Amino acid sequence: MLRKVIFIFLIYLSFSLYTQENKTMNKDGIFKDNYGNITSYKNGKLHGKQVKVIGYTDKTETSYYKNGKILKKEYNYIWIEGVENPTGFYKKGKPYEGYFPKDSQEILLVDYYKKGKKKYQYSKDNLFTDKIEPLTIKSTFKQNKIYDGRSYDFSEQSQYLKINYLKKGEITQQVFWVFAVHYANAFTISYTKTGYEITEKRADDVKVIRKDDKVSFFYKEQEIMFISLLKNTLVAKDIGYYEVDGSLYQIIRNGLQFSSKTEKEPEGDYFRSLLFKIFMELRYEKNYNTKIPTILSNLKNSEREDIFAQITYDDKGKPFSGVIVSQENRKYSGKAYENGKLIKTVKGISKDSIKAIYRKLLHLD
Repeated sequence: MLRKVIFIFLIYLSFSLYTQENKTMNKDGIFKDNYGNITSYKNGKLHGKQVKVIGYTDKTETSYYKNGKILKKEYNYIWIEGVENPTGFYKKGKPYEGYFPKDSQEILLVDYYKKGKKKYQYSKDNLFTDKIEPLTIKSTFKQNKIYDGRSYDFSEQSQYLKINYLKKGEITQQVFWVFAVHYANAFTISYTKTGYEITEKRADDVKVIRKDDKVSFFYKEQEIMFISLLKNTLVAKDIGYYEVDGSLYQIIRNGLQFSSKTEKEPEGDYFRSLLFKIFMELRYEKNYNTKIPTILSNLKNSEREDIFAQITYDDKGKPFSGVIVSQENRKYSGKAYENGKLIKTVKGISKDSIKAIYRKLLHLD
């Protein structure tokens, strides 16, 4: 019985597909929908003028076909100074001459082809406006890669946009845009002969500077902390504490020790800046590669595990900064350290109390 039902279903499916295909082959004429899209057929093949409306906007792409083969495209949303009616011409179904928007819904990038090869890429100075504005940024290709100008890399999963500024094939600056719901921030890395400088868009009074073998954190132009590559010949470590179902767990990470520039740090809320957290994460980066997305991903993982306290050990294996946490009978004990000195000991308290001590130590509360 089951075989008979399957057999009848397959016959019905084959007949439906044949009917649909035959209907398509016989399709002829111009078809319009309520959104303004226009499709034109001749002998079942795309032929003549086709209009595609993009989303719920006034933006349109107009394509021209001949016997099913695309000839060219025109766009009403591309504005390049000195170019009237930007058009892209095809040859054998591939971009050959003119202007072709990249298949990206996030930002508008337009590649210019010359005899089948990419020559330039155009983009807006303000990437995040949806208005039709001139594409004033012109970048040059060499061997199918951006050689001079700006290149863009958008990762939807990581929710960031990386912009590389290039000069003769060398990256001189990078900007990392980070996105969340109702939130955007940017980190700019400017490379120098001796290292780099990192700034944060949402906190213009902080920055990170690497010069030779030293990475420093600055607040209001004053050096607060630094990491010395030469000094840290031995590996230090951090231990982060988090709780699962009432039990204490640890995350152990090897890194390099950071040092305070002055015994008394200036008052300020720089601890709240994301750049400060990035600076602290640089201790775990090999060769101090500034992989902002990787660092931010590590920070998100830490938040997910709800690390409520942390202790940093120096290169001699001694507690340097933070809180050492232990647990007995579901209660917590802690030893708080600052600049290598034990400043407080507590016993038999809750997780939230330990967390409060740690946050106060970092001036977060």
